[in-house]
Amino acid sequence: GACLPASEADDPTPTPDPTPDPDPEPEPEPLPDPQPDPQPEPAPGQPATFFTDDFETYSTSSPNLLPWRWYVNTFDLSGNYLGFAGGDPAPANGPQVSGIVTEGGNNLLNTYSNYDDGNHMMNQVETSVYRTLEGSVTRITPDMVGSYRFTFSAQSPATDGCGTTNSANGASGGTCHGFVKVVDQNTWALLLFERVETTSASTDGETFSLDFELTSAHVGHIYQIGFMNLAANYAPTAMRYDDCLVEMVQAAPEPEPEPEPEPQPDPEPQPQPQPQPDPEPQPQPDPTPEPEPQPPPPPGIETTEEQKCVGQSPEEIATAERCENQGFAPNPTSGEGFYTIDMRCMETSLVGCVGQTGCRLCHVQNEGWEGSVYPQCPSCVCDRWGIDFDGACLPASEADDPTPTPDPTPDPDPEPEPEPLPDPQPDPQPEPAPGQPATFFTDDFETYSTSSPNLLPWRWYVNTFDLSGNYLGFAGGDPAPANGPQVSGIVTEGGNNLLNTYSNYDDGNHMMNQVETSVYRTLEGSVTRITPDMVGSYRFTFSAQSPATDGCGTTNSANGASGGTCHGFVKVVDQNTWALLLFERVETTSASTDGETFSLDFELTSAHVGHIYQIGFMNLAANYAPTAMRYDDCLVEMVQAAPEPEPEPEPEPQPDPEPQPQPQPQPDPEPQPQPDPTPEPEPQPPPPPGIETTEEQKCVGQSPEEIATAERCENQGFAPNPTSGEGFYTIDMRCMETSLVGCVGQTGCRLCHVQNEGWEGSVYPQCPSCVCDRWGIDF
Repeated sequence: GACLPASEADDPTPTPDPTPDPDPEPEPEPLPDPQPDPQPEPAPGQPATFFTDDFETYSTSSPNLLPWRWYVNTFDLSGNYLGFAGGDPAPANGPQVSGIVTEGGNNLLNTYSNYDDGNHMMNQVETSVYRTLEGSVTRITPDMVGSYRFTFSAQSPATDGCGTTNSANGASGGTCHGFVKVVDQNTWALLLFERVETTSASTDGETFSLDFELTSAHVGHIYQIGFMNLAANYAPTAMRYDDCLVEMVQAAPEPEPEPEPEPQPDPEPQPQPQPQPDPEPQPQPDPTPEPEPQPPPPPGIETTEEQKCVGQSPEEIATAERCENQGFAPNPTSGEGFYTIDMRCMETSLVGCVGQTGCRLCHVQNEGWEGSVYPQCPSCVCDRWGIDFDGACLPASEADDPTPTPDPTPDPDPEPEPEPLPDPQPDPQPEPAPGQPATFFTDDFETYSTSSPNLLPWRWYVNTFDLSGNYLGFAGGDPAPANGPQVSGIVTEGGNNLLNTYSNYDDGNHMMNQVETSVYRTLEGSVTRITPDMVGSYRFTFSAQSPATDGCGTTNSANGASGGTCHGFVKVVDQNTWALLLFERVETTSASTDGETFSLDFELTSAHVGHIYQIGFMNLAANYAPTAMRYDDCLVEMVQAAPEPEPEPEPEPQPDPEPQPQPQPQPDPEPQPQPDPTPEPEPQPPPPPGIETTEEQKCVGQSPEEIATAERCENQGFAPNPTSGEGFYTIDMRCMETSLVGCVGQTGCRLCHVQNEGWEGSVYPQCPSCVCDRWGIDF
């Protein structure tokens, strides 16, 4: 029930042809124990087979298509790289990317785009199904150097073939290729990329070939060969491949032998020196004992002590930022592509060093993955990427960068049972009398403890910025934690509860970016937006107290990081565009360990009515700088309500008008013939609220104007909130001509809501099912 059920108006996704189960394979004859085949050297005119595959050993019931794997790269519509996914074994029966189809008793590899990827709506998705070197040899070796030919057949299916048009939304332009790549194992740069286009292949099938050369410069790097497709907006990409053959057509020539030296005549005998008497013996110093030999360190670990995730000196911090911008692409499947900083790389060559940048690759020991040429990553890498299985990284040591944590909190004394109260009656909203402020909300945190499930109505939110202040993304919106481990918790001091706030140190962005963590309240329950009776002037007062250690603005003793800041704040956020209509704050970084009182004045105006109100506390830090601050005795008061409008003046009484002469009666006009009455249309029942316009709301544009509108909406910066179900959007072209609930000006973008479990309604129309499909909402 999160979204409306799918209808014909939703954008269907091309899917692969249904595949009948292949005939069962006959049991093979038992074979003798295999003997290792010698590597064939290509004779003149006789190519050596490098690999071959006709897909007859797979079926739709196979667990996967190993050694074939899949990978997705994503680009925006201008071709700028956005990200990746995959590296896993290719599926044998879809539902996306690949599968086996059988035609006339012959198996073929069916490939197509990853249509489950939500990027299809607004970006370009490049899907690859490929083989690489696996087993004991995972990189190109010197004996693989030579010239090769990759031949295969390609056959378009009868429907949804690569390059055709999606009948549901008119999208086309998908392309398909066979390819070979050599990827630098250190920088992920392409050292070789050759491909042949197969988009034009017929339904009868055609043979394609691709010539390429592996050189000595490719030795030690990653080899990939297979098939790829590129599409946007769910354009069709299906293509079937068979009879793959890679042959070495010419090996690298053997080096020329060195010429034998010419024989030389025996030299003339030289006179021998006369024997000399033995010299007098000289006293010798005591012999110095040889040092005991030390056992060599385990391979790959010898340099880990110097590998760090966080810079401490200015030079290391600059190096860490440079490494972050290198564009490394960690692969959780293989455990490769993770990195640290190692300043020795700037002066010497070590395994994994990326030139002299100071960046050094390391590997994560994934379950079932057999080793790596790189050193194993220190524990801070696993912490950053959320990798938590045993042995993935080296165990934490004193050299690892500790994370500031809040002070340990003793359990508070148990609360006495409150006296039973009569059923509550609604309190009237107090109007502030002159000189008497009206309380808007108050909280002294005495109703919470560390065992509370959370701190509702307090919530948390994180915004991330780069070191130049450019916005990168967000997370959160959930109830604030009552006992950490990050963001917030309750601490008790002298029998008094305080709200302890600090940064989200579990966020991997801390190493290279700025993390802004907020703990705040908003309007909840039956009133979720600012109403006209809330217009007025307010004062927010509270106490702030720094803890004895790791207080906001102090220095992290482990890595020297400092500069964290803390504030109390109030915001009004536009519910349509998420723009800030009001942002006032007061800095609390300087608060002492004894505690101080702060206040913040702000005004809600009529322009804020209908929008989102947030009030609370925030901190900003990078590189694990300390940010802990404790708050108490929060009070928001309306100090002056908006003035009542002046009453309109009573009009002056007017004398009765003079009587006017009455018109004389006129004879009735001649009756005119009337047309037959038109029957009134039958009244239609009103549509359910919020759904009346969903028929026109779409996720994917069909016409060029709609496609341009969809791209414009994607760039609006909407921030869907899975907790409340708000902030999701569609395109609705009627917004460009009229005003409907949820329309964002005249952009053609229209907000909709997802009916989350336990969430009570919304002013916006409910989203169509394609929105749930895009965001993976499945209840």
